[in-house]
Amino acid sequence: MARALAWLLAVVSAAACSGHAGTRVGAPNIILITIDTLRADHLGMYGYTRRTSPNLDAFAREAIVVSDGVSQAPYTKASIASLLTGLLPSTHKTWSSSVPLPQIMKGTTGDHPVPVTDVLPTNLPLLPEVLRDAGYETLAFTTNPFLIPDFGFARGFDHFRFFDGPAFASAEAVLPEALAAATGRHARPFFLWVHLMEPHSPYAPPQGARAMFPPQRPARMIPDGVNIPPWLIQQPSRDLRLFEALYDAEIRTVDTAIGRFFTGLRHAGLWDETAIVVTSDHGEEFLDHGGLEHNRTVYDEMIHVPLLLRVPGVKPGRLEAQVELMDLFPTLVAIAGGRVPDDLFGSNMLPLLQAGQGEARFAVTELVGSAIALRTPEWKLIETTAGRRELYHLTADPHERRDVSGNERERVERLSSVLHGIQGRAETLAKSVTRQATTVRPSVFDRLRALGYIGSSGSISDR
Repeated sequence: MARALAWLLAVVSAAACSGHAGTRVGAPNIILITIDTLRADHLGMYGYTRRTSPNLDAFAREAIVVSDGVSQAPYTKASIASLLTGLLPSTHKTWSSSVPLPQIMKGTTGDHPVPVTDVLPTNLPLLPEVLRDAGYETLAFTTNPFLIPDFGFARGFDHFRFFDGPAFASAEAVLPEALAAATGRHARPFFLWVHLMEPHSPYAPPQGARAMFPPQRPARMIPDGVNIPPWLIQQPSRDLRLFEALYDAEIRTVDTAIGRFFTGLRHAGLWDETAIVVTSDHGEEFLDHGGLEHNRTVYDEMIHVPLLLRVPGVKPGRLEAQVELMDLFPTLVAIAGGRVPDDLFGSNMLPLLQAGQGEARFAVTELVGSAIALRTPEWKLIETTAGRRELYHLTADPHERRDVSGNERERVERLSSVLHGIQGRAETLAKSVTRQATTVRPSVFDRLRALGYIGSSGSISDR
């Protein structure tokens, strides 16, 4: 433990002072697990009372549990792009989830037009590229149809596997292959990224897990004015509790698979020499603010995500601080002993993890073209493109039910000034980033349509 801590201190010092690149002797393997659509408050370590996450709860006891992990977008594509670039969506410009028909380029699938969508700009350094430059072997296993080579997400990986098929690949199918890759022979330390789809809709857990989570009572009926997407219909019911129960059963399903994956790492002798991060790209709504699923608002059910970090040499515990997903880029590069690129929005968390506490920090979430949020552990300001401003006192009103902007005008102006300053920096950095787009291949279009991502107009929606 002492030697590992000494190594970690050397990494932090080198990353902060010298920017040294190259594989450091004894550098740990790094595993990043992103669990799609997992809101923090449905996990035991964040206070949930249903037993959805026994394996992750056990892992949390060996890790740093960040109290306030904040996603930079309420949907997959822009959120993961922020994680991989260390930048806000308005800077990395990989945020579009719907392309209007006038922008459609040539290409058809039957009578459906094939749209264009933006991709990760090639002039932005990505996390796997920087880790590979630091001497790491880079591996990825993804299950989300937006996280594919077509959209730039394979760049920097020595091995990239997207699990295709008529439905989302399960964690039970993905993690054994990821474990085989991790436990194979490696001449260098490895970086392994695994993106899992449970508990993303349509909430279709195995029967055994479903039986563990019957709908809670009393029933809560979804109002007639709220449309239930066809992919969410499990049975003729408008009981919201049913969908929440299925969501919880999906969490338990992915938790079980992760538990087996962790056991495999231990048996292979990799546990003590591997840094492991578990997080999510965004959350999910169950009528918290009048809707279902995600990609609609920037309230906390959408953007407050779990963040667990187990780093060799860092004492486990709870970090009562606010951390952004884009902080993972510089943090993981620092763990690797690599050189952190300039002009990132994300910050190296390692000193914060060591201290076990930190000063209040601002976090920003963007729903580009609709709304932007500035969050502290205590307050959240939301500004919309329509000119509306909302303020919530998160410590007194964690579910954001009472907009107090009318009674806190001075605070609104202060926070708005900070937000506009951050936006100004984002816009300045964005000037050097060229937005890039690609025509969606017919096979990709067909799969997105089969999974419910294609609207009747032919536009793409990262729901």
